[in-house]
Amino acid sequence: MAVSFNDIGDKFDEVFGFIRRDLKQILTLDMGGNYAVALLVACACDTLAEYKHGRGKGYKVFRKLLPPGCYRRAAKPIYKALRDGFVHRYNGYDIPFEGQVLQVSIAWKKGRHLSVRTIDGAPNLVLNASRLCDALFLEFEKYRSDLKKSRESRQSFLDRYKKLNEEVKDEQQICALKRIVSRADTASLSPEEEAPWMAGFGQLADLASENRRLEKLIEDEFERLELGDTA
Repeated sequence: MAVSFNDIGDKFDEVFGFIRRDLKQILTLDMGGNYAVALLVACACDTLAEYKHGRGKGYKVFRKLLPPGCYRRAAKPIYKALRDGFVHRYNGYDIPFEGQVLQVSIAWKKGRHLSVRTIDGAPNLVLNASRLCDALFLEFEKYRSDLKKSRESRQSFLDRYKKLNEEVKDEQQICALKRIVSRADTASLSPEEEAPWMAGFGQLADLASENRRLEKLIEDEFERLELGDTA
């Protein structure tokens, strides 16, 4: 039986809707979410590429987030610096080439997208978080539109969605999973039994206003140094 968009619509929203929601939520912050956005955008490119191009092809989606010309031609090393840097070090990797180095910086709301600034003696390609998200969301909508039009694309999406949920085969892992499942619907832990790492949650809430004040001072100082709000 042919797969309709109604058959996969909820799955599409599960895969891409959660990413969009979290990114939009982070973007409501006045400041301070640029690294988190960079990481999520890189992961989202991987996710969309998984369905459209296959595993390890995230740069093909990232290329679409950039304007034609030199930016798209250099999309693969830029994406690698962004994706691998923020996944493995939570900071962009350098891009070395012919004895030179290009660094990647993530601007929050004021930084000019795709501008190049010299910071600490090194050229930095500035990627604006909001502009990246706008371009990413557009690619989500293009893919949704393609799924509505193409039966082959819908079938491919569904096949890939099912394949990504591979059954566990390792016997030790299965045994451990069985023990975990056997604890379902057990009584809630009493306060005395609460996990120790939960004990301090929320106890620093009174410092939130002070943290915001300090962050504002730091941001103002960076503005005076003409570094914008790049990271």
